[in-house]
Amino acid sequence: MSALRTVLARLRGMVHRNIVADEIREELALHLESRVQQYEREGLSRDEAEQRARQRVGNLAVHHDSGYDVRGGGVLDATARDLRWAWRGVRGRGWRAAFIVFLLGVTIAANAVVFAAADAFVFRTVPYADPNALVVIQRNSSLGANDYMSKTALVAWRTHRDLFAGVEGHERGTPAYLTAAGVTEAAYVQLLTPGMFSLLGVMPRFGRPFTEADAERGAAPVVIISDGLARRLFGSAAAAIGQLLSTGNYTGTGELKPAVVGVMPTSFRFPTAAEEIWQPLNLDRWREDTGIRHVARLAPGRHVDAAIAIVRDRLPLIPEPPRRRQAEPAELRSLADFRQNLDVRTVFAVLISAAICLLLIACANVASLELAAAARRVRDHAIQTALGASRASLIRVGLFEAALLMASSLAMAVGLTIWGSALLADQLTSPMRAALANPLDLDARVMTFTVIITTATWLLIAIPTILRIARSAAAIGLREDPRVMAASRASVRVRQALMTGQVALTVLLLVGALLYIRTYEAKVSREIGFDASRVATIDVYYTPEVLGRHAELTEALLDRLRHEPGVLSVARTMTLPPSTQSGVRSKLRINGAADSVGQPMLAPYSVDPEYFRTLGITAVQGQLLDASSPPDAFVIDEALARRYWPNGDAVGSRFTMPGIGISGITDFLVVGVSRQLRADRVATPTGDEVFVVYKKIPPDAPVVSRFVAKLDDERRLESLKALVRAATERAIVRIDTVEARYAKLDGDTRLAAAITSGFGAMALLVATCGIYAMMAFLVAGRSREIGIRMALGADRADVRRMIFSSSLRFVTAGGIIGLGAAALASRLIASQLFGVTPTDPLTYGTVAAVVIVTAMAATWWPARRASRIDPAITLRSE
Repeated sequence: MSALRTVLARLRGMVHRNIVADEIREELALHLESRVQQYEREGLSRDEAEQRARQRVGNLAVHHDSGYDVRGGGVLDATARDLRWAWRGVRGRGWRAAFIVFLLGVTIAANAVVFAAADAFVFRTVPYADPNALVVIQRNSSLGANDYMSKTALVAWRTHRDLFAGVEGHERGTPAYLTAAGVTEAAYVQLLTPGMFSLLGVMPRFGRPFTEADAERGAAPVVIISDGLARRLFGSAAAAIGQLLSTGNYTGTGELKPAVVGVMPTSFRFPTAAEEIWQPLNLDRWREDTGIRHVARLAPGRHVDAAIAIVRDRLPLIPEPPRRRQAEPAELRSLADFRQNLDVRTVFAVLISAAICLLLIACANVASLELAAAARRVRDHAIQTALGASRASLIRVGLFEAALLMASSLAMAVGLTIWGSALLADQLTSPMRAALANPLDLDARVMTFTVIITTATWLLIAIPTILRIARSAAAIGLREDPRVMAASRASVRVRQALMTGQVALTVLLLVGALLYIRTYEAKVSREIGFDASRVATIDVYYTPEVLGRHAELTEALLDRLRHEPGVLSVARTMTLPPSTQSGVRSKLRINGAADSVGQPMLAPYSVDPEYFRTLGITAVQGQLLDASSPPDAFVIDEALARRYWPNGDAVGSRFTMPGIGISGITDFLVVGVSRQLRADRVATPTGDEVFVVYKKIPPDAPVVSRFVAKLDDERRLESLKALVRAATERAIVRIDTVEARYAKLDGDTRLAAAITSGFGAMALLVATCGIYAMMAFLVAGRSREIGIRMALGADRADVRRMIFSSSLRFVTAGGIIGLGAAALASRLIASQLFGVTPTDPLTYGTVAAVVIVTAMAATWWPARRASRIDPAITLRSE
């Protein structure tokens, strides 16, 4: 019976096709002539138009010959046919298919790259076992939260086993300058108690962790190194085990050759991404008055919120050393939260929002193109339906077409994401790299995200086509002109709504980009208190082989620099501007007073007298340091003088402040007041300023090969680099400019400005193309109407005004929506802005003007084309 039903169904199909054959031939002839006229209007000759029209109509007729009805074959055969016709449909799109693939590939890749960075910085937890149980123990004093505590407190906290499963300590070590296998480089060192790796739940990938015996006095020196350092020095991680590192440091404390006993996994970072060497720390040998950072793992069943209340009541029972400070309350903070920077979180929230806006703009543009293409193909679908194709088959072909486009876009997006992630990693500043908690790479999470947004995009662009196919009818489709259907009121409203959304999102992106650009410009151009132009900074790190001669080599280099043509002045310094130190905060006493006048944060710069002339630092009161200045002489900046010497009597005063002293001297003389220097940290977490003070390089201080040099021309920088490298033996040389060093401090703002600017420019370009395409299509669809208007007396200027006003309506609506959204969204990034308000009128006015001018430029050609329509030709062709 089933076979009989199949035969009957096929016979009915044959009868149906024979009945409509004459009608189909007539409709195909009409369709052929319509195609010829369309191609002639596009500029083709009559012969070319007829040839192209026959090819087009012939392709439609093949549906009938190929047995398009899925009932004529199996599922696999039908799927293969659908795929073939989907591929033909993609090829038939021509440049539109390439445009869709490129546009979606770029925007999907932009989202994937930003997500990869945000995932590495913000979303992913720190790469330790059960990271939610890891906490930092801080001292919550009147000076603000401080993660430095004594070893006494660490040992005491270990006794609270009801609260902590373990407590370990770590502290930064002296940078090491390594020589191994003929390769020399600098690396940051972190000292940590032997149980730290067990506490974090991360073991070396090769080798072993530290033991308590490794930290004992007299034990052979050992280190654990990062996977990256092992590969750079020894070629592979496994080959590093048992190797000896030749290390030294600039203080001249000698050369050590510790053995490598372990190599950590590639993803391991502790406490930041900067450290690549870990050495064991023995608490018994650690000085009592030297702070150490505490990391603890909560006991099973303990939660951070509940543990915080308990800790606040317990630290007073564990007093700090009396000679340093009294007992102070403690607080816990999640290690993951401690590692993350709020500003970085805000930046990546903005970047993710910008990337999503860009993708939505692309989707709206593609959806508009698909609606136009679907309207043009209504007659095609009607003919295919009359020839026996089912709507289900047509819908499947439409889905497969969208899938082919998306697969191509996904392949392009993956390649661009790999390239973009590497490019973004290169653009990160050193502080941002150090804060990077996880590798910035294309992992499974990023790939999953990419596939999800690609699938969502596929649905967005496939739905308009599917709806158009589902609503198509053979009788209507064969009779109606596709241009008229595309320009119908419903179709125009949908496309105008999409275009309005594109304009609104573009305005939102441009406002954010311009706010970040103006913020970065304001930061870069802010007053820093001295003349940074043409000032080079020179850092020379000598390797262990020549550490014994570092003083001699430093003096020789200084002499060479002083006699180098083009070097106006040169000075030694122990601190390069901008300061990379957090400063010293303690009680300030003036003129021997018993009580302190405050607790400022001071950033002491140890310099030689030529430092002030080299940087153009001038004295507001008194005099600057010179060769005759006594060892206890200090120069303070005007901000510190205004706060603690409001009567202007700072010069000649004496003050004491623990932490900034010189050996044997605790009482200091103010000999001058300089202009305020803006260092890298202009405010502490509590909002107080960091005041810069200057003292002479102490006679007993180690000779530091660190210089600032004033050049007569910026082009001398390259010759200066060559001179320093030629004059130094076995040294690691870092040369930069002060302006570049200050610019790097605002790396997060620069990165946000660059990315949002790129997204904004791309959004503006896509929106411009969309406006042009929509207006051109509407002009083509309304050619009959325009011809009638002109036949009734409308001139070309009237037609142009009509087209421009039509475009301006939805552009204005989108602009108003975008400006309103930007006014609300910009308040969320108010903390990121500097020198500009979230509702800056100049920013909003500039964006509005740019969008309107660009929209009018995109409308000009369609308006010009509309004004040149010949009513006689148009009405005859209709």
